[in-house]
Amino acid sequence: MDETRAGRLPDDGPVRDCRGNGRGHPVGRIASFLLTGMLVVLAAIALLCWGPRLFGWTTFGVVSNSMAPSLWACDLAFVDQTVQPEAMGIGDVAVFHLADGKVCGHRIVEVDRQARTFTTKGDAVAIQDSAPVSFDRVIGQVKGSMAFAGAPLVAYQSHKWLCVGVLSAAVALLFALATALGPPRSAKRPSGEPGGRGWRLGSVRESGCERRV
Repeated sequence: MDETRAGRLPDDGPVRDCRGNGRGHPVGRIASFLLTGMLVVLAAIALLCWGPRLFGWTTFGVVSNSMAPSLWACDLAFVDQTVQPEAMGIGDVAVFHLADGKVCGHRIVEVDRQARTFTTKGDAVAIQDSAPVSFDRVIGQVKGSMAFAGAPLVAYQSHKWLCVGVLSAAVALLFALATALGPPRSAKRPSGEPGGRGWRLGSVRESGCERRV
């Protein structure tokens, strides 16, 4: 009698239980979900932080509230590097290098075209910055910002190797769990052998699930 018609399945390899077995351990499925989510988030952060460079822009993570309420700490500032200092004026927010090499973004309050310098000031600061900013130290002009999106960039710049280590360990752990406890992979069979593509006897339906044999 045909085993399929009798309701029996031929012993042709691992069978996936229609009630859920064969989908992998729940921990493996959770790890796979978290790993996918983490990679998507990292890709989005990379696109936000470094994608604008393709169009002549750059991004900076705001580290203080000196420009509040225009810019808050951990905001992501979008800076247009194609804007020349000569085109900037009073009221624009310029991003520039300080004497110690750090980067600052403050609003222009005075312009000396002859000396080619700006006088800047933070919106939340009562006094002007002590040193004028020469045009050759200007990086660009702030064109916009995104709230809290600069937090990962600020953390990375402050604790680079710690962030790299933690992310690498998390990705490795989730990948190991997803691989070890994920759904089993069926062995491929050559055509013509039982269970291969050359055999198509029919189908068996159990509890709303279907399995081809």
